[in-house]
Amino acid sequence: GVYTLTSNDTPPTPTTGIADSIFTSAPGAASDGSHQVINAVEAVGSTVVAAGSEHGFARSRPRILVSQDAGVSWQVAGIRTEPGANAGGAVPLNLVGTSGAWLALGRTSDHMAAWRSGDGRSWTKIKDGTSAFHSTDHIQQLARSAQAYVAAGYRQEGDAAESPVIWLSSDGTSWERFDGGKLRLPVKGGTVGALRYVAAAKETVLVAGDIRKSGK
Repeated sequence: GVYTLTSNDTPPTPTTGIADSIFTSAPGAASDGSHQVINAVEAVGSTVVAAGSEHGFARSRPRILVSQDAGVSWQVAGIRTEPGANAGGAVPLNLVGTSGAWLALGRTSDHMAAWRSGDGRSWTKIKDGTSAFHSTDHIQQLARSAQAYVAAGYRQEGDAAESPVIWLSSDGTSWERFDGGKLRLPVKGGTVGALRYVAAAKETVLVAGDIRKSGK
């Protein structure tokens, strides 16, 4: 389900409610058998973006919703495909926004996909195929620091243990991969596993994840 959390008070006193009245179908509209999934939500000022997918066709397709009044009303964002980009298959799974720059990442079984926007209303799927992402990679969260986009996740091949991976990009198009010997995360009495969370503020980046204790 989808819920809203709003407050106009100072200090804030949140009020929650079911959002059925906001995300509603037009009166008398017939169902086409498709259904929508929201994978990530991000807010910058009064602009709120929800990214996900629509299923029920020959393949899933990306669906991005945007609100410019702090979630009171919503519209479907426009998505175009950059010449040379893979046109279908992938849907947004991770999302981050800053003033004037929005980025969403997703993937299929064989390639990574990225969408960019300057305002959250109009999106472009950009060329993919960077070698920084492998088919066994899993991105868990995306953030933006003062200098770069930061993605955190893990790699897992078959039954092997999950190993941490961090990706950095200045523009959301070209990425650098940090794993194995390039990623030195200090740990006491164990081994770093999957990275689950990443947050950034100015030049500081914080990541969190799993620790496998020695002998387990």
